[in-house]
Amino acid sequence: MKPIISVILPIYNGEEYLNEAMESILIQTFKDFELIVIDDASNDNSVEIINKYEDPRIKLHENKKNIGQASSENIGLTLSSGKYIARLDQDDVMLQDRLGIQVEYLEKNPDIAAIGCQYFCIDENGSPLDEMHWPVGFKNNLYSLITGFSPVGHPGALIRKNVLEQVGKYDPRYAPAEDYELWLRLVANGHKINNLDLFLTKHRKHRMQTSTLKKDLLRKKHTLAFKNFYHLIVGMEQSTNDLIEYFNIFKFKSKVKQNNIRKIFTIYFSLLNSINKINYLEKNIKSVLYQQFFNAIGKNIDDVSFIHIISESIRHRVLNLEVRKQLWAIYKAK
Repeated sequence: MKPIISVILPIYNGEEYLNEAMESILIQTFKDFELIVIDDASNDNSVEIINKYEDPRIKLHENKKNIGQASSENIGLTLSSGKYIARLDQDDVMLQDRLGIQVEYLEKNPDIAAIGCQYFCIDENGSPLDEMHWPVGFKNNLYSLITGFSPVGHPGALIRKNVLEQVGKYDPRYAPAEDYELWLRLVANGHKINNLDLFLTKHRKHRMQTSTLKKDLLRKKHTLAFKNFYHLIVGMEQSTNDLIEYFNIFKFKSKVKQNNIRKIFTIYFSLLNSINKINYLEKNIKSVLYQQFFNAIGKNIDDVSFIHIISESIRHRVLNLEVRKQLWAIYKAK
């Protein structure tokens, strides 16, 4: 009988934290799962640690050579038989009721393709550090995605397998940002993603994690994935430098100026309008997405004249009542 969930755990030289990750999966209150462990040609004791567990739900696949996490994840998908795919990284930890809560959510929300959760962050010793928050609600999730942020934390996600079969597996060309590219591809194909407002995963921060060791490569592939997403759904090219400037506006690392305001408006509303054609957005969702955009712009303008903001709003046909109120607030603030 097929399990409900296939948990995919790719590992490479993961002996330091592997026991904790494995045990957090095996003690889940939701029991109907298989654990597919893909060892990517580790040269430490990772395989020996896995083999100590005598749980029939564990399936170990050993790569003959190191092929990288994205390709290992794809092997896991090929071997999986569950209705849902759960992910965890070798240094992270599931809270005990995570799988049960996420399965229940997807069963009740058939329009959602993938569901994430909030993170407790821990250090190398498992001591608490801080919290990592992901956007809750489809409209907030979508705003995060189209302003250049990752909308879902991959190690805390549960994904419908039939959706992955439809849109395709992970694309190793975007590694180590293959998860971000997948979220963009899901949205480009009309699927919705979301996060629970519950802390169900412990994410470990340490100096040897991929986001630290490959920070520059991660940023480069993240931008490339977004650039290709924009071209796919809008049908226009945007330069890498323009997109980096666009990202920095919403990260408050750059200012909205007279010479870039048209560019910022064009990228944002071209994406929003294209997504609306793919997956019709209700009026209240578009209203929130307008508000969030103008809130960011209003907090981050430099030498932009009020008339330029008005003219760009008219050009993109977003000058509704709520936007007019926000523009008036911006005007008074200036």
